[in-house]
Amino acid sequence: MARPDPIASGRERKIRSVIDFADDLLTKLPVLLDNSSTETLLADVNHHIHTVNSLPQKAKCISPQMAKDLKDRGRKLWNGCIREKRVHTDSSISVARPRLFVRVRLLAFLIHVLAREIYNTQKNEVGTDEHVIYLLNLALVVGRVCIEGSDLDGARLGLHKVADYVERLKAMDEQRTHRDDIAMTKRFEADYLTMRMALAWKEDRLDVAEHMYSKAEALRHYSDPLSAEHMADTLQHIGSDLASKSDHKMALKWLRRAYELINSQEIEQLSSQSLNLRLAICHDLIQVLLTVGSPECIQEAEDLVTYVESEIGDKPVVLHWRLELLQKSPGEAFDTDACASILRRMIRSIDFSDAVLGFLLHNIKQIRDRSSQLAIGLLDELLLTKLLIFKNVEWIGKALVHRVWMSTVETEYSEGVNNLSALFDRVPLEYLMFKVSLIGWDHELGCECIDKLSRCSDKEKSRDILYACVREAQQVGDRLCTLVALKAVTERCGSETAPTAHLPCIMRCAIRLIHLIENQEEEGSNNGPGLTEDTCQIFEKAAEYARSDPRDSENGKIFTLPELEWFRKNAYNIGERHDIQYMVMRCHFIVSAGLVSQARAEDKIEEQFQRYVEMRRHIAAFDTALESALLEESRSGDERILKDMRAKAATLFVFDFEGAVCLRSWDELSQIVRKAKICKDESMYKAIGDCLLRSHAPGNVLYATMRLIINEIFELEDFDILRLAKYLRCLFQATLPLDDEVALQVVEQTLQIAREGNQMNRPLPTDELDWVVATTFNHAIDILARGDGALCHRWALKALDLAEYMDDNGYMQNIIRERVAKLGLMNKNKE
Repeated sequence: MARPDPIASGRERKIRSVIDFADDLLTKLPVLLDNSSTETLLADVNHHIHTVNSLPQKAKCISPQMAKDLKDRGRKLWNGCIREKRVHTDSSISVARPRLFVRVRLLAFLIHVLAREIYNTQKNEVGTDEHVIYLLNLALVVGRVCIEGSDLDGARLGLHKVADYVERLKAMDEQRTHRDDIAMTKRFEADYLTMRMALAWKEDRLDVAEHMYSKAEALRHYSDPLSAEHMADTLQHIGSDLASKSDHKMALKWLRRAYELINSQEIEQLSSQSLNLRLAICHDLIQVLLTVGSPECIQEAEDLVTYVESEIGDKPVVLHWRLELLQKSPGEAFDTDACASILRRMIRSIDFSDAVLGFLLHNIKQIRDRSSQLAIGLLDELLLTKLLIFKNVEWIGKALVHRVWMSTVETEYSEGVNNLSALFDRVPLEYLMFKVSLIGWDHELGCECIDKLSRCSDKEKSRDILYACVREAQQVGDRLCTLVALKAVTERCGSETAPTAHLPCIMRCAIRLIHLIENQEEEGSNNGPGLTEDTCQIFEKAAEYARSDPRDSENGKIFTLPELEWFRKNAYNIGERHDIQYMVMRCHFIVSAGLVSQARAEDKIEEQFQRYVEMRRHIAAFDTALESALLEESRSGDERILKDMRAKAATLFVFDFEGAVCLRSWDELSQIVRKAKICKDESMYKAIGDCLLRSHAPGNVLYATMRLIINEIFELEDFDILRLAKYLRCLFQATLPLDDEVALQVVEQTLQIAREGNQMNRPLPTDELDWVVATTFNHAIDILARGDGALCHRWALKALDLAEYMDDNGYMQNIIRERVAKLGLMNKNKE
């Protein structure tokens, strides 16, 4: 018996340790929060990067299964990094987190490269051009990620791989005569040189960056718009960095290069991102030209602004440039009328914020030194056409202070100051009018004053005055006005970013006050129906706020379990007392909302299950009553009630689905989706779909239920195509590892929706479709590697059919058609 090779055994142990580490890493990345754990994990990642990079890529003795596991972990780590970057946009959780994800991306790339190279070695195959191009694109992405993350060691390693792949493509080009293949290699070489240029800049080696630029410039005629965008972006960053270091001469040199490059592209071929980059380059170039300030530079900036203005018109950025150019003029040559015209156009077109208002007031004040009349006119236009419409008291106050100051200096232009000042007397005036209404028992006037006070833009001041209204109405014994004020307080408190801790108490007071009013003999018969509606609305608001789980300033629950229990019991008791079908349905709705809140907050699994069971019982009762109620209301034609009942039913269907998932009642999921069809509510399907994706439902249940959800969304008249595309992708991701035939059915469904969507002028998003097309074709290649040519043929042709509906002028379809032809699949008959 032959002795095992110790070198091969050691290599296999290292690869197994890499696979095990990747599994561990995949579990830790989503929950990583603090710096210490991140730094520890970062050290482990660096160790395994060194391990993977040191392993030979011609390891024939590695088992095919191990090679497959290695490739799978590389793919999962890569996708996991992308997913976590989208989820955790706030890097303040851990300052080391961005560095960690850059290194994990590099590790995922190296694992993927190792797996593919081992696979080629085992098959005794030399890497094809598709194989090399695939890895080259990944290496470019890794290099760019490392440079953006200032991981220069990682960038050097990634670019070393890029250089290797470019050389391999060049060797292949010697055997090829097709111009497109050679041009593609040149484009990749130009991309590589652009990355080398960026790396040299990061290393503060501007001479090397200059050398790389000259080499890339020689290949520029091979570049496509995307390559040109990457290069222009790099040139802009270099120029901007030099400008920040006050090296304006060199900054101009690099920014002019960026502008010339991006401007040489056909504008209709530029993406929206490229157009934004072009504008950013112009902005940086203009700023440096104005900083230099020579007559030649000022004229160049003027010409550049004029050119951009001819293309995009009076955009705020152009107006800013115009203003800056004017301010560079000598004092005696300053054109006050032109400056006022620019500010007037800014007032009409710019999006307002605190900073924008400060900017405008500062410049209007400067105009006042030259022309008071123009300055006052601008301030009046600012106040009357913008600030009063926004109803922002703070903004109005700042502008009014300037306006009054100018009016006191120039008395002939003081007309209108009293009208503007009256804005600040409005709130106390409405409060005084409310007190007058209480004296005369004028309920209509009192309600009108409360309505105006509740719509005041100063939320805190409005809430305080409404509290005062409650107190005043209570003191004079006007229960109806007290109730109106309490309802206004409820609305105001609930609409705030951080609801007041007293919100449940206020709502309980309102409900009790309604009960007192109903028991008054003189008002019971006249106000009963309206007060019943008020009661229902307050209970519904309580349920709505409770679902959002608001917290107080100390992060404590505002709607505690005792509060929820009070609302649940009283809603049920009131429903029993009135014995009205619609009221009973509302009570079932409120009780269900209270139970779902209790279930979500419950720590004990058995208690949580019990709450969900109770909730589903109430929902079933609501559902039973709903059928007869909808039939009755459809005959009466009361659209308001029909709409309200359907909205409540949509919410309850989501709760019912959540309960069924928690209780693992998998067979009932599709039934709930079918019953929910009566609501025709896309938001409901979105919530159900998201709940399904978060669940641990079996693969067949996930497939059947999600497919049903997708079909129901597509039948809606005004569906969200982005949400539909997301669910198709998720369904495809979920079924792909389980069953080739089932996954192919999902592709067929995607193709059908893409075809019909195209006919309806509602195409699937190109990004989502691009992912499905690429994954479908890649899976076809994986199937071919397993030796199933017939199934590979079906998958490849489905990818080709799908690519037809991508909004890329046939680019992806041409690529796949070329690759399908190279695989010899075009001549096979479709099965």
